Amino acid sequence: ASCAQTITVQDTTPPVLVKGSIGACYASVAAAEAAALAMTTASDNCGGTVSLAASTAGDCAATITVTGTDPCGNRATVTYSTRIDPTPPVLAGCPPAALSVECQSTVPAPATVPASDNCDGPLPVTFSETISGPACNQTIVRTWSGTDACGNSASCAQTITVQDTTPPVLV
Repeated sequence: ASCAQTITVQDTTPPVLVKGSIGACYASVAAAEAAALAMTTASDNCGGTVSLAASTAGDCAATITVTGTDPCGNRATVTYSTRIDPTPPVLAGCPPAALSVECQSTVPAPATVPASDNCDGPLPVTFSETISGPACNQTIVRTWSGTDACGNSASCAQTITVQDTTPPVLV
């Protein structure tokens, strides 16, 4: 006498992916995907290695999807939201880079320089001014800069030279 048994193994259960935490801003898709892959853990009910792959939709406000596939082809996904923003802000209305005036009284007031960013919209602008030398032979350096939420920055500068070369009028 003999007896036969047929056992069919059919894994239809997807792997379990556990989402970690990634940063809020990345300079490239590759860096964001690497972070998402590193922070995702995977396990499978039948054992074996779960292969992970990442894909990204969007750029500034990006969604990264990590897909885990078990040895039997079952899949599961997790998503991460982040920013991929390698673009610096844009400053508008920057004054000429160099300006020469004869008198301190003719130095123009600092320009208003707005900044905008492709992801953050309008941004605050930092203004600084450095003055060196005596009033009749002075150098004024003005700098405007703006930085977006991803750390991209832009700046413009103006150097004003004050040179009083007019001799005094004697009466």
